[in-house]
Amino acid sequence: MPAWPLLMTATIAPVAVPRMPLHNPAARWAQYAAALQFWLARPGLSGVVFCDNSGYGAPYGPFHEVAVRYGIPLEVLSWADNQAGMERGKGFGEGRLMERALTESHILRSAPGFYKVTGRLTVTNFDRIERRARCHPRAFCRRFLGQAGWADTRFFKVDRGCFERYLLRAYQAVTEVPEAVGERWALGQAYARALAPLHPPALLPLPDVAGCSSLGPQYGDPVPKRTIKHALAWAGQYRL
Repeated sequence: MPAWPLLMTATIAPVAVPRMPLHNPAARWAQYAAALQFWLARPGLSGVVFCDNSGYGAPYGPFHEVAVRYGIPLEVLSWADNQAGMERGKGFGEGRLMERALTESHILRSAPGFYKVTGRLTVTNFDRIERRARCHPRAFCRRFLGQAGWADTRFFKVDRGCFERYLLRAYQAVTEVPEAVGERWALGQAYARALAPLHPPALLPLPDVAGCSSLGPQYGDPVPKRTIKHALAWAGQYRL
């Protein structure tokens, strides 16, 4: 299976969302820029689509030069449409962003599928994951946070047909307002319900996610904890 592109979702200049500690666009852009630099250097990608739903005028020029240097096409999409993140929650806003990206991106329209990552995050073992995932048209991680069936929407792989049929408008089922408990997992729950009949394989190795979450904490486990998680994942006893 040939290389697939990556869709990076971003909200550089967010509207006032409760419990979001970092609203400063310049500081947020610095984090997105670091992640974009990482992803452009991944040889297992056929392209990168950076999609920002806040319409922020970030200095993308240097990254187009980096993309040329690595030989990876870079497409930047930006529009002001993140009000839904305040009205319906961040999961709704991200789902709406992905729907529009699938429609407007030249790279995604011509690809059989794509990887998706939440924009300020990296997956430090992506190269290993990509080599193993080549034979799978779709792969997801699952979260067990008090109830089964929460799909991890931070990072996944999906073929275009599956996404358009099952996931493209799944975000419309997200009804939680930002203040609601568990709002940040609402999109994952909608995805889990849509994917349940398909039983997609788990991403292996387990993704080593690093970077800053929208609520502030840094992702990234210490080595001993990560080693245990990976061992359990390979044994089929743990899914993130």
